Amino acid sequence: KGVGIDCVGLAVCALRDLGEQIEDYEGYPLADNYWRMMEYVRRHCSCMSLDLSLAEMGDVLVFRRLDGPASRKIENHLGILTQAEPLTMVHAYPAGFCQKVAETPLSLYFTDALTGVWRYRGLA
Repeated sequence: KGVGIDCVGLAVCALRDLGEQIEDYEGYPLADNYWRMMEYVRRHCSCMSLDLSLAEMGDVLVFRRLDGPASRKIENHLGILTQAEPLTMVHAYPAGFCQKVAETPLSLYFTDALTGVWRYRGLA
Protein backbone atom coordinates (compact mmCIF):
# COMPACT_ATOMS: atom_id res chain seq x y z
CA LYS A 1 0.00 0.00 0.00
CA GLY A 2 1.17 3.54 -0.71
CA VAL A 3 2.89 2.60 -3.97
CA GLY A 4 1.23 3.23 -7.27
CA ILE A 5 1.50 4.59 -10.76
CA ASP A 6 0.02 7.63 -12.43
CA CYS A 7 -0.77 8.15 -16.11
CA VAL A 8 2.71 9.51 -16.93
CA GLY A 9 4.39 6.67 -15.07
CA LEU A 10 2.35 4.20 -17.10
CA ALA A 11 3.57 5.81 -20.35
CA VAL A 12 7.18 5.76 -19.08
CA CYS A 13 6.93 2.05 -18.22
CA ALA A 14 5.41 1.23 -21.62
CA LEU A 15 8.26 2.98 -23.45
CA ARG A 16 10.90 1.38 -21.27
CA ASP A 17 9.43 -2.02 -22.14
CA LEU A 18 10.00 -1.09 -25.79
CA GLY A 19 13.66 -0.31 -25.09
CA GLU A 20 13.41 3.48 -24.97
CA GLN A 21 15.63 5.37 -22.52
CA ILE A 22 13.05 7.58 -20.83
CA GLU A 23 13.50 9.42 -17.54
CA ASP A 24 10.73 9.47 -14.98
CA TYR A 25 9.68 12.15 -12.55
CA GLU A 26 9.47 10.94 -8.99
CA GLY A 27 8.29 12.50 -5.79
CA TYR A 28 6.13 15.26 -7.23
CA PRO A 29 2.76 16.01 -5.67
CA LEU A 30 -0.28 15.23 -7.80
CA ALA A 31 -2.19 18.43 -7.08
CA ASP A 32 -1.49 21.35 -9.40
CA ASN A 33 1.58 19.85 -11.06
CA TYR A 34 -0.03 19.07 -14.38
CA TRP A 35 2.57 21.20 -16.14
CA ARG A 36 5.06 18.36 -15.49
CA MET A 37 2.86 16.00 -17.49
CA MET A 38 2.82 18.31 -20.51
CA GLU A 39 6.55 19.00 -20.14
CA TYR A 40 7.12 15.25 -20.43
CA VAL A 41 4.77 14.91 -23.42
CA ARG A 42 6.36 17.83 -25.29
CA ARG A 43 9.88 16.53 -24.63
CA HIS A 44 9.23 13.04 -25.99
CA CYS A 45 6.36 13.40 -28.45
CA SER A 46 5.24 15.31 -31.51
CA CYS A 47 1.66 16.56 -31.70
CA MET A 48 -0.10 14.82 -34.55
CA SER A 49 -3.62 16.28 -34.56
CA LEU A 50 -6.95 16.43 -32.80
CA ASP A 51 -8.42 13.96 -35.27
CA LEU A 52 -8.83 10.52 -33.70
CA SER A 53 -9.30 8.97 -37.14
CA LEU A 54 -5.57 9.65 -37.75
CA ALA A 55 -4.48 8.11 -34.45
CA GLU A 56 -2.52 4.86 -34.36
CA MET A 57 -2.08 2.27 -31.67
CA GLY A 58 0.54 3.50 -29.22
CA ASP A 59 -0.26 7.19 -29.70
CA VAL A 60 -0.58 9.27 -26.54
CA LEU A 61 -3.96 10.91 -26.01
CA VAL A 62 -3.95 14.06 -23.84
CA PHE A 63 -7.08 15.19 -22.03
CA ARG A 64 -8.26 18.19 -20.03
CA ARG A 65 -10.65 18.44 -17.13
CA LEU A 66 -14.26 19.09 -18.08
CA ASP A 67 -15.67 19.64 -14.61
CA GLY A 68 -14.95 22.36 -12.08
CA PRO A 69 -14.23 26.06 -12.51
CA ALA A 70 -12.89 27.30 -15.85
CA SER A 71 -9.45 27.88 -14.36
CA ARG A 72 -9.15 24.14 -13.66
CA LYS A 73 -9.90 23.08 -17.23
CA ILE A 74 -6.27 22.22 -17.89
CA GLU A 75 -4.56 19.25 -19.48
CA ASN A 76 -4.27 16.77 -16.66
CA HIS A 77 -4.53 13.21 -17.96
CA LEU A 78 -3.15 10.98 -20.68
CA GLY A 79 -3.74 7.52 -22.04
CA ILE A 80 -2.18 5.28 -24.68
CA LEU A 81 -4.35 4.28 -27.62
CA THR A 82 -4.64 0.49 -27.75
CA GLN A 83 -7.21 -0.07 -30.48
CA ALA A 84 -8.61 2.01 -33.32
CA GLU A 85 -11.98 0.29 -33.83
CA PRO A 86 -13.59 0.63 -31.41
CA LEU A 87 -11.37 3.26 -29.81
CA THR A 88 -9.82 2.03 -26.56
CA MET A 89 -6.97 3.23 -24.38
CA VAL A 90 -4.97 2.07 -21.41
CA HIS A 91 -4.60 4.63 -18.63
CA ALA A 92 -4.15 4.96 -14.89
CA TYR A 93 -7.28 6.23 -13.20
CA PRO A 94 -6.47 9.07 -10.82
CA ALA A 95 -7.02 9.14 -7.07
CA GLY A 96 -10.67 9.64 -6.24
CA PHE A 97 -11.77 7.25 -8.98
CA CYS A 98 -11.14 3.51 -9.03
CA GLN A 99 -7.33 3.93 -8.72
CA LYS A 100 -6.26 1.24 -11.17
CA VAL A 101 -4.71 0.77 -14.58
CA ALA A 102 -7.32 -0.33 -17.08
CA GLU A 103 -8.06 -0.56 -20.77
CA THR A 104 -11.30 1.30 -21.39
CA PRO A 105 -13.34 2.51 -24.36
CA LEU A 106 -12.97 6.16 -25.30
CA SER A 107 -16.28 7.35 -23.94
CA LEU A 108 -17.92 10.62 -24.92
CA TYR A 109 -16.40 12.16 -21.77
CA PHE A 110 -12.89 11.44 -23.04
CA THR A 111 -13.51 12.38 -26.67
CA ASP A 112 -14.95 15.73 -25.50
CA ALA A 113 -11.93 16.26 -23.23
CA LEU A 114 -9.30 15.38 -25.88
CA THR A 115 -6.76 18.16 -26.49
CA GLY A 116 -4.32 16.31 -28.72
CA VAL A 117 -3.03 13.08 -30.22
CA TRP A 118 0.73 12.81 -29.73
CA ARG A 119 3.25 10.31 -31.15
CA TYR A 120 6.51 9.33 -29.48
CA ARG A 121 9.35 10.64 -31.63
CA GLY A 122 11.44 7.49 -31.19
CA LEU A 123 8.64 5.28 -32.48
CA ALA A 124 7.28 7.43 -35.32
